[in-house]
Amino acid sequence: MKAFFIGDEKVVSLGKQFLFGTLLILGISVCITLYLPGLDGAFLVDDNNTLLALNHNGGVTTLENMLYFVFNNTSGTLGRPVSMFSFLINDQYYPGSVSDYRFTNLMIHCLCGIAFFYFAALLLTALKVEKQKGYLVALIATVWWLLAPINVSTTFYIVQRMTQLSALFTIIGLIFYLIGRESLSSGYSFRAVLWLGFGLFGFGALAVLSKENGALIFIYAGVCELAIN
Repeated sequence: MKAFFIGDEKVVSLGKQFLFGTLLILGISVCITLYLPGLDGAFLVDDNNTLLALNHNGGVTTLENMLYFVFNNTSGTLGRPVSMFSFLINDQYYPGSVSDYRFTNLMIHCLCGIAFFYFAALLLTALKVEKQKGYLVALIATVWWLLAPINVSTTFYIVQRMTQLSALFTIIGLIFYLIGRESLSSGYSFRAVLWLGFGLFGFGALAVLSKENGALIFIYAGVCELAIN
């Protein structure tokens, strides 16, 4: 009977995980559906200033031109090379398709939502919230964030991909931080240090090289620490 009960418990747990996963996918699908009509439009002022560099020397058709475009941007102190490289996903000349750029931004927005759900679930677990309640709160917060009107301008304003990527790498870095922190709680291990290092410094660097406010990852990690303790 005991083995049977444990088996049933696992089935119930898997069923709940499937339910939350399905609801998360549904939330993302609603988000995409609401955003799709707005993909068409025009390049805005900062879009023009940033993407015009694609045409340097006739377009990004050589390694030299690619390096020029990625590393010679004057936005921010560090030039934001990770974000600049991401624009090459959509075109090698300017102007290109506005809807293509915006669709990529929309996909990054959805990736941020998935990462945020995982981060919120990990944080609530660290706060000793019962798992099912933690998943529910994480799901509600994620769907609210995905559909929040304040994120529309960031998603549709092409050059704000810099902000999106910085947020994405920051959230992933915090996920690594929480996993490493949990691992350290059961004793020092090299693996735990790697999780922490990759999170705060690896993904932190990617966040900063997307947009400088990615450096706030250390502040966010501190806030997480204060909340948990």
